Amino acid sequence: MKRRYLAVLGLLVIMAMVLSACGGGAPATEAPAAPAEPAATEAPAEAAAPAEEASQQPFVRDSQKIGRNDPCWCGSGKKFKQCHGKLS
Repeated sequence: MKRRYLAVLGLLVIMAMVLSACGGGAPATEAPAAPAEPAATEAPAEAAAPAEEASQQPFVRDSQKIGRNDPCWCGSGKKFKQCHGKLS
């Protein structure tokens, strides 16, 4: 129970920092109010998720997707995964 509470509290702190970076919400220096019951905070988030999904448009690619083993688009002669497709 304590881990779940800390996880919810951590998410609230992250949300507060994102809102303050965007210019909305409370400043990041103020601590967010602790929820009385973690299960109560999960229900509204689940109800809001379908509304956000309905407003988003699906991504449509203009050209064919480049596979990891295909030659890189830059013309280096390397595979995409060894050139521009490297993870880090």
